[in-house]
Amino acid sequence: MKRLAWTLPLAGLAVLAGFTLWLCGRALIYPYQFLHGEGLMLEFSRRLMAGEPIYKPLTEPPLGTCNYAPLPLFLARLAFPILGFGYAAGRVWVLLATLAIAVILFAWVRRAGGQLVPALVASLTWLGAPYVYGWAPQFRVDLPGLALSMAGIYVVWKSRSRWTVLSAALLFVLGLYCKQ
Repeated sequence: MKRLAWTLPLAGLAVLAGFTLWLCGRALIYPYQFLHGEGLMLEFSRRLMAGEPIYKPLTEPPLGTCNYAPLPLFLARLAFPILGFGYAAGRVWVLLATLAIAVILFAWVRRAGGQLVPALVASLTWLGAPYVYGWAPQFRVDLPGLALSMAGIYVVWKSRSRWTVLSAALLFVLGLYCKQ
């Protein structure tokens, strides 16, 4: 009976998480921007690929300066040779960050409580949340920054040795270079 009581809520959460992952998969092949910010991200990634500066004064054409941290732009630039020039090169990193957060939540709750079901609930709730559904399929800086920051917090929580604190500091700096 106890197993049955968890089956329906977990199935509902899995359906919501499935919707998010389905939308992310569809977004990887969708060639147009969802919101205005994606076009800017793609343009700044193109500038990086071309060796142009992305941070410059607004006194010379083209009149556009980057207001984003460089790591997501650099990651998209790395994916251009594999995925081609387009939004998928940035969206794939956001999808990976979304999945990484789900894995971190699962590991964290599982390690803290020692039970599988609450860990599944945490991960599936994250993946099915409306915020995640709206942001995960877009080439944006938020979720990669959050994933790196959460990874840093998890590393510090898991162990307090000198090396883990240094690796957590590196994760925090990388998170800062995603979203200042």
